[in-house]
Amino acid sequence: RPRQRGRGVYDFFRGRVMFPIRDASGHANGLGGRVLGKHDPATQGGKYINTPATLIFDKSRTLFLIDKAKSGIRRTGRAVIVEGNTDALMAHQMGFDNVVGSLGTALTAGHVELITRYAARIALAYDVDKAGQDAATFGARELTALVGEIERSEYRGRLTDVDVVRLPAGKDPDEVIRDTPEVWRQATENPQPIIDFLIDQA
Repeated sequence: RPRQRGRGVYDFFRGRVMFPIRDASGHANGLGGRVLGKHDPATQGGKYINTPATLIFDKSRTLFLIDKAKSGIRRTGRAVIVEGNTDALMAHQMGFDNVVGSLGTALTAGHVELITRYAARIALAYDVDKAGQDAATFGARELTALVGEIERSEYRGRLTDVDVVRLPAGKDPDEVIRDTPEVWRQATENPQPIIDFLIDQA
């Protein structure tokens, strides 16, 4: 990218491990980069950054690993949504193939349209640290409102259930999947309805 001050360019993804992002057909349409080592938001920005919006990459309509997860989503009847690329990758490595990543953005009608091509149920499995818990609350509330929007759209009736996966306190999805896969299995197969989750949060 061009430098904001002075001349020349800089490496937009410097100091990050790179992930190709693919559409549902498996075609690469963007890149994601995760900070290596300790993350300093003041100097490094977000832990994950993605390709800026282009004619072929729109993260509001893209889910990480959707090309690998669509058959698992069809088979289980549910898409499990995590925040980070590493969470999604760990899930697939451990055999949980109905998991996709939201690329660090709140869920959108475009995401729901994409998921409901394959299943009518969604379970949110965000990190349970302070930042992640806030994201889960925000994501659940937004998606609850989104259900109403979808009911008034051409996708009416395609989304039947939106739930929240409850994980052990202080554990991120990739930790649970790696260390106690049976806990992850139980949590994702028996998620909590949004309303119950929001009542607990309140």
